[in-house]
Amino acid sequence: MKTDAPSASSFFFSPKAVSAGASGAIFGLFGVMATFAFRHRGEIPALLGNEIRRKVIPIIGLNLLFGFTARGVVDNSAHLGGLIAGVLLALIIPFQRPNELKPPLLLRGLQVLCLLAVFASFVAAFTSYSGPRPRFANLTRRVGTTEVAYLFFTGMKGADDSFLDSMKALDKALDANGSPNLDDPLASTDAGLRHATETPLLDGQPGVFRHQILELLNRHKELIERLKERGASYKPTANKEFAEIIEAHNRFRAEFDPWLREYMKDNGYELKPGADRDE
Repeated sequence: MKTDAPSASSFFFSPKAVSAGASGAIFGLFGVMATFAFRHRGEIPALLGNEIRRKVIPIIGLNLLFGFTARGVVDNSAHLGGLIAGVLLALIIPFQRPNELKPPLLLRGLQVLCLLAVFASFVAAFTSYSGPRPRFANLTRRVGTTEVAYLFFTGMKGADDSFLDSMKALDKALDANGSPNLDDPLASTDAGLRHATETPLLDGQPGVFRHQILELLNRHKELIERLKERGASYKPTANKEFAEIIEAHNRFRAEFDPWLREYMKDNGYELKPGADRDE
């Protein structure tokens, strides 16, 4: 998380918004350039000043206009915060002219203050961090945005959806006459295991749920492989084990679903009952 003017502006005006990127900082640079082109127009090459006024200022206007018309897509408060900060800095910080061997004392003082602010920001971010511990295992996983990847896509939802597909396919295979065709349930189970193993490793309750879905998928796969090896004669035992796995999965969902709804709600996502899971 950045601790700068655009981020502070974004948090102040939209405290519940999820925002990321460097566009606020870029607007800060735009503000510096635009102010510089007017304030020091007599001391810089005319061509440079004209190019800034002709190109940078229209870009600022167009982007702000787009931000105001596309609400919910662009974090305009961060853009405005960065722009205003850039203008103010360009007005406050003195200009070191080409013939000056040393920067003005005020400029050097501001440089030191900026370095201290950056250092303090890193210290604050480090001491306030409460997320999952860094793990080398996550370097080999396609984690994306950690929490989003955990909950969706290659995460828990993908693992559980594949597990449900596998259970439906196995139930159909057990009801069929003769030796069951287990290719479909096995393929779905393997897909679920891929999703589960690609799910980021998070501390606390999320890590417990990840471990539980992996155990269920492995248990389900072992049952399918035993049934495939022993054939139709194993169906009575397989039916009993399958019922136990279904019961274990129901217990898992009874814990995971309420936790998921509360977690999403606490993080700004209001879900309708049943909308978070595919029944």
